[in-house]
Amino acid sequence: MITLSNKEILEEIERNISDGKTVELKVTGGSMRPYLRSGKDIVVLSPYRDIDLKPGAIVLFRYNNNPIFHRIIRIEKDNFTMQGDGICNRYEEVLKRDVIGIVNQIIRTSGKTISTHSFFSMAYWLFWRFAHPIRKYILALYDLCKK
Repeated sequence: MITLSNKEILEEIERNISDGKTVELKVTGGSMRPYLRSGKDIVVLSPYRDIDLKPGAIVLFRYNNNPIFHRIIRIEKDNFTMQGDGICNRYEEVLKRDVIGIVNQIIRTSGKTISTHSFFSMAYWLFWRFAHPIRKYILALYDLCKK
């Protein structure tokens, strides 16, 4: 088994994305729960066009030399505000150049593929965005049900 550092992983992903390839990565961590499930879901990461970078899009970006999948919450010129679905009170501020690729598909453990541009995905994002004031309660209930 080969172990790579976050820096090496980022370099390899960026190399593939800049070559126009897609990259499949297993989700780790709970910051995007309940939409992305740690250790279960695989995300398909693709190169992006500027038009793809809009609020609600899930992107892989570099933050303190770590790769993170979160949603774009706000864009002001080349400044992006990011937040994970499973995070209620913390944001990351990054520059456009820190965005590596965009998540266009999610592969569930059942093998079902979900487009992040589907009606369901967009409806989920709108609900989740407007549920922000009560999100911590929804997440607590979700976590309780998962035990």
